[in-house]
Amino acid sequence: MHKSSIHEVFITDTRHVGADLFMAAAQLPRQHALYSDRARNSYDPLLIAEVCRQAAIVMAHQYFNVPMGWLLLADKVDMKVSTKDFLVVGRRPANVSVSVRVPHKLVKTDALVEAVLVYVVGLDDRVLAHVRAEMKGMPRSVYALMREINKSNKNISNPFDSLDAEELAPSSLGRYDRRNVVINDSFDDEGRIYPARINRDHPGLFDHEVDHVSAVVLAEICRQASFRHFTQGVPTRKQKRFADWEIVRFRMDFTDFAEFEAPIYCRVASVDMSEQNKEVDVALELVQGSATLGRADILWACE
Repeated sequence: MHKSSIHEVFITDTRHVGADLFMAAAQLPRQHALYSDRARNSYDPLLIAEVCRQAAIVMAHQYFNVPMGWLLLADKVDMKVSTKDFLVVGRRPANVSVSVRVPHKLVKTDALVEAVLVYVVGLDDRVLAHVRAEMKGMPRSVYALMREINKSNKNISNPFDSLDAEELAPSSLGRYDRRNVVINDSFDDEGRIYPARINRDHPGLFDHEVDHVSAVVLAEICRQASFRHFTQGVPTRKQKRFADWEIVRFRMDFTDFAEFEAPIYCRVASVDMSEQNKEVDVALELVQGSATLGRADILWACE
């Protein structure tokens, strides 16, 4: 699973059920340092995305001959939650099933190097989410050469003066634990640019040593920046409780590696809120120097 801690592994079993169709089983933790730190008493939609990511990793190794030393990198993810009333945390852990279809794959020397994966995540007879993702695999030697060229061609000087950016209280993001806050508050005149806070000692976000800021961390940065931004924009008389909001769609393209050596910023590109203030669509991009690291589109809904 490319993890150091068993606590961060959610996949419990997999099966190859025919052609390019697979099944995975996962157990959603009722108490997790990151994914349970939220105002709602329900499972985090980004936990579902992480379950799908882990399913792809284990299946690549078990069924597509990807050697254990290879790197597996996320390119795109598109998740649509099937209901606004997401899965409530109950008295027992949620054992979910994940159907995985591989409509496209590229195999070289018998090993998978590129794949599109389509997931259906369910609990009993209830569909929780649909997910589509793209990933790539490569030997560590190829990865090292690619990273060397990528870093040498990159300008990661600081494009913004963020000295006045203030730390955010966890409560402003619907959280309780300060360690899970991955952004500072916006510092620009329009309130659209949020500096990332990278804590490499975080046991969940940095479970093992890596040479770049992972896709999981970048997704969390975008989630928090989008939430902070639109909750500040809802008119006071119509302000909803933070616990009423939930992600119903999360789309993200990863376009470049995020380095540790320079600041990362999440910039809000647009905000589209419904007339009744019950849905808000936030488009964002992650930048580091002159590089665009990725783009995200997050749809939030309110009960």
